[in-house]
Amino acid sequence: MRALRAYVTSLVSVFLLLLALGSWSPAPAEKLAFFGLLTALLARFATPLPLVGTVRLHYFGALALAYSVPPGWAGLFSALALPFASRPPSLLREAFNRSQVGLAALLAALAYGAVEGLPGALLGAGVYFAANTGAMLLLTWLLKGLPPKEAWRRNYAPYGATYLLTSPAALLAVRLYENPVLTGFGPLDVAVLLLPVVYLRYMWLLRRRVEEATLSMLRGMVRSLEARDPYTALHSERVAAIALDVARAMGLREADLETLALGARLHDIGKVGVRDEVLLKPGRLTEEEWEEMRLHPEVGLRILHPMLPYLGPIEGIVLHHHERWDGTGYPKGLKGEEIPLLARIVAVADAYEAMTSDRPYRKGLPPEEAAEAIRREAGRQFDPEVARAFLEVWGRCPAWRDKRGFARVSAVG
Repeated sequence: MRALRAYVTSLVSVFLLLLALGSWSPAPAEKLAFFGLLTALLARFATPLPLVGTVRLHYFGALALAYSVPPGWAGLFSALALPFASRPPSLLREAFNRSQVGLAALLAALAYGAVEGLPGALLGAGVYFAANTGAMLLLTWLLKGLPPKEAWRRNYAPYGATYLLTSPAALLAVRLYENPVLTGFGPLDVAVLLLPVVYLRYMWLLRRRVEEATLSMLRGMVRSLEARDPYTALHSERVAAIALDVARAMGLREADLETLALGARLHDIGKVGVRDEVLLKPGRLTEEEWEEMRLHPEVGLRILHPMLPYLGPIEGIVLHHHERWDGTGYPKGLKGEEIPLLARIVAVADAYEAMTSDRPYRKGLPPEEAAEAIRREAGRQFDPEVARAFLEVWGRCPAWRDKRGFARVSAVG
């Protein structure tokens, strides 16, 4: 939190300094009023992003301000145009949001002033996008520990192209306001131009709904898999709960916790491709049946592959959660730290959950015996550090240690 406050303070200070040094030459009152109100209106067209923040049509109005009024005025009105949060506003959040967009608009106006015309508009749009997105990438890194490259891929890349491709329309809006050719009235010409721009918001919403529908579909597949086998009901939820507690004890970043939670819930999705006579067999599997069962990590990755852009970096968990520390696991026979850390955590959680679950051919082990097995296999089947963290958490009697109680709470929830 201290680093976050320092970052926001720095951003606000830079914005206010540039605002004070900006060109405060008189601004055309009509343009300032019109494009200021337009920016405030467009700022209300927002779409939530998967990780942090929102994407708004505000950028179009902010660029129009940058192309039509002096830099100081563009930055100030861009900052003022943002709506307040619906819940009680946080001073830190409001300061960041307004300084972020105000600074971006101010810098875009300076860039446009240096190179006028269409090249200047493209340069200004690039500067606006770099300043706006760069500030958010750093914020995501501070809040969630997510590296900027990964935050860009998961949160911002799908929307970046629309910023840049539609930026010339902001310059066109300014030109139509000054010299209307469509209706003979500048503001009405701008309104006509805005129709396809406003449609962008519905494209963004559609993408978010596709992402949400993808996650819902995958969760439904996991539920259907567990419904096939009543002995594994809520297995994935419990594995996720165990894995998250262990990861927190190990001090993992917030971004890793999100990836871990989703990967743990989907780690066994490849079992939808396992025949019922193998998956539900009330006895020991033959070698041939084991070969079929061992394919489920690779089958799971094939199922998820087209959707990974929406899911984040969970492929290592899905593919490698049955690898062993000593290299005798499957499907790749990875050894030690060759196995992704999140997969090593899920391996311990999955093994404990399996050992304490009833099966048609055996009763589940008591928690104490399962924990002792984890201790015994540390350095052979399991990463010793992960096993140590698991045992530390287990000793605190977490909610998931009582399997029946966990199942009741999860079923109600």
